[in-house]
Amino acid sequence: MLRKQTKKILVVMLFALTLVLVGRVDANAQTAAPAGVKQVKAGSSSVTVQWNAVMQNDICYYYRVSDDAGFKSNTTRSKRNYNASESYISGLSAGKSYYVQIGTSTTKSSSAPDDTAWSKAIEVVTVPEQVVSNSVKQTGAGTTSISLSWQAASGANCYKLTCYQSGTSENNASEIVSKKNSVKITGLKKNSRYQGHIYAGRTSSTGYTAYATSGGYYSNSAVTPTKITGVHGFLSGIKCCIF
Repeated sequence: MLRKQTKKILVVMLFALTLVLVGRVDANAQTAAPAGVKQVKAGSSSVTVQWNAVMQNDICYYYRVSDDAGFKSNTTRSKRNYNASESYISGLSAGKSYYVQIGTSTTKSSSAPDDTAWSKAIEVVTVPEQVVSNSVKQTGAGTTSISLSWQAASGANCYKLTCYQSGTSENNASEIVSKKNSVKITGLKKNSRYQGHIYAGRTSSTGYTAYATSGGYYSNSAVTPTKITGVHGFLSGIKCCIF
């Protein structure tokens, strides 16, 4: 009887010890780093990133941002983030690339503590300067094409153009993306004129592009006119009379 009671006591003690140890491991365990970090919005001086929330209790989120992928420059700064899946980061410069990490820790602080578990860094981009309208020029034309060029916008590494036939709605516009500050637009209608906007953009290594909300405007860009059958013969038969 005594042996049975002793065994029961030992089992209970082992179970209690296991609970204590598990509790200590959980309390001291490092938090998990967030995954799925991506840029979802951009302004000229801000970016918004989202991520998958970490399924862990009593943790704090932090972000850090830098113009250096190694986070070693003096521009690197970190801050506590009170949203579990999104962060709005401001105080940036227009048309620039930055690097962002999201981290978690059980330590509460205004900036990231040393034990922060960081996500993989991603490149984020801010909106560049817009294209100046009076810099847009038509540089060439074909019977079904026009060529345009414009002054490069500061911070831009790509451009999005809209193109639609003059006298029609911009809702029917085609979109063209160019990596240079010049483009040849093909597949246009003969004997027509075209207009549209050119939006400066900056694309990150993740594929996210931040476009300016206002674009340089161009209009009255004509394709090379084609010969109209019968007109030449009709004109040759006209005589000019001077009174």
